[in-house]
Formats: sequence, C-alpha cells, structure tokens
Amino acid sequence: MIKDITNDIKSFLTDKFRSSPDIDNLCRELGIKNVYTDNYTEQITDIVKCIETNYPKPVEKVYHAIKKLRPKFYEEIDVLFEIESEKVSIPEDTKPEPLVKQVKILSITASPDSSIMYEREQTVLLDSFAPYTGEGVAVDMPDPVSSTLTELDKFLGKYPYDILIISAHGTKEGKLMFEDEEGNEVAVAGSQIAEKLQKFPKRPSVVIFSACHSARRDDDAGLLTPARELYDTGAIGCVIGMRKEISQLASIDFNKGFIGPLLEGSTVVDAFVNGKQAIREGEGRRLQDMGNKWKFINEDAIPQLFIRPESETLARTDFHDETIGKEKTDIGGF
Repeated sequence: MIKDITNDIKSFLTDKFRSSPDIDNLCRELGIKNVYTDNYTEQITDIVKCIETNYPKPVEKVYHAIKKLRPKFYEEIDVLFEIESEKVSIPEDTKPEPLVKQVKILSITASPDSSIMYEREQTVLLDSFAPYTGEGVAVDMPDPVSSTLTELDKFLGKYPYDILIISAHGTKEGKLMFEDEEGNEVAVAGSQIAEKLQKFPKRPSVVIFSACHSARRDDDAGLLTPARELYDTGAIGCVIGMRKEISQLASIDFNKGFIGPLLEGSTVVDAFVNGKQAIREGEGRRLQDMGNKWKFINEDAIPQLFIRPESETLARTDFHDETIGKEKTDIGGF
C-alpha cells in the first residue's frame, strides 16, 4: 500500500463524493466532523488534512472508508492505493456486495412545438449514468413521435420501470401539454396520467414531472396540479413536480443530481436534496458565465417532493426485481 494520500486519490474522492449527502457519509465513515462549504473540492482537501493530522495510519483509514462506500469501484481503488502486488487484510464489511437491483428508467418527452431540448436532456442524463456500467441501469428514452399517452401505455405495458420522467410544458391552469396522434397540443390532467398508471400492477416507484407549474402550491388559485393529483390517488408513493416556471437547464440539473445518488444507494429524500443542490451549482455556473443575462434565480426552491411516510426510506434496494437487457431499450442499457 502507498504511504501517502496522493493527488489521484484526492481526485477520485472529489469525483465520487460530489454532493452534500456523499460528503456527510464519508465524514461519518471516517469518524470526523464535516465542515460545510459550497466547494466540494475544498471539502475533500480539508477532510484529507484532518485525517493526515489526527490518525496514525491515514492512508488505510481512507482506503477502508471508500472501499465500503464505493464498492463498485473496488478494482480502481486497489490500483490507486497500489494494492495489487500486496496482500492486504480487508474487513468483511468493506468487500463489494453484488450489484443490487437494476434501476429501470423511462423518460418520456412531450414537445408539440419542438421547443423542449429533449436530445440535450437525453445526453445529459445518459452522461450521468456513465459510471454505472454493466447491467446496473436500463434507460428507455423514446423520441416524441407519437401520442404521449400512447407512449406511456406502450412502454409501461412492456416493463416494470422504477423511475418515470415526464418532460413537458405545464400551464398555470394545472395541465400538462402532451401530443396527440397528429402531433398537436392536448391538455392533460394529473388524474389522466394516474388512470394510465393504475392499470399496471407494477408501477414506477418515483414519478418526476419536469414541467413548469406541475406542483404549483394548493394556495395558488386553489388548483390541483398534475403532481398533487397523481399523489392523491395513492398510485405512486413518491411524486416530484415543479412549483412554477423553471428553466430547462435547471430541470436537467435536478434530474441528473437526483438520479445519481439513487444509483449510489441513497434514499429518495436524500437524492431530492442533492437534486436541489445540483440546481444551485448549475445556477452558479450560469451566473458566472452569463452574468446578468441569466434571468432565472433561486430555482432550487422550485422542485417539490410529495412522498408518503412509508416511502421516505425508499431506495434502490426497494425497486422491482426484473431486469431489462440493453438490446431491448430505445437508448441502450448501462
């Protein structure tokens, strides 16, 4: 084993522990107190300094902690710590467990006027799945070429997806703008989506409405929104919507920040917090790059989570047992 914590190890920590819940878990495993900042790279540097100062064997301490928290990168970690040529005793609880249930994601886009950048959204989401190779993730992202409700029927009837993402325009009247068979706009209520989902005995555990006004507060004109309507039916334990107008870039940031931690094993609640943090970080980058030209501020307050008490601990281990081969998905399996 190497004698010092190298820059490559620090880079690994920065890359693999990139959210507040990740940092909290790392500090907890290391037995140190977290110091919160807005810069995760600085936090990792401070954590390494703390370990090097307070522990007689800092390298082993970090090694065992990240082996336990990131077992999927077992071989990469061994290379970083130069373990391959040595026999190192590894505690049983740090050995990698078999990959838990495959995460099956269906992302449906309704864009009658072609203004939603669905290709960009697809690319960003697929990039967020890149570290999870093998059969850990299956993604269906069909192009919006037919009736949106028909696509929901078609795909939900094929496989038991765990996460459903619906990207569409939302109206202040509490409707989503879907496409009909001719590609024209049609206003759809949350109750209509609930009716579709209730047909299937194995439904998604999580539904995300990437749509403006999809979770508008009840005290705003007293309207029921798609997210609230779906949640009230009891068909889905976890529903996420947007309180008001949200930029598509922020919506993409949220989806990426939310799904990544779920793949790592976080609960839905922790993943939701991370999704909001991803919006804050993305907003910071856009303000830095564009200055006053970027008009959307404090968008991290827009996502709203509706979750039943029994779903608050929902995590990957609770998803459906079935798997989908990558040859059967519209845009690959990972």
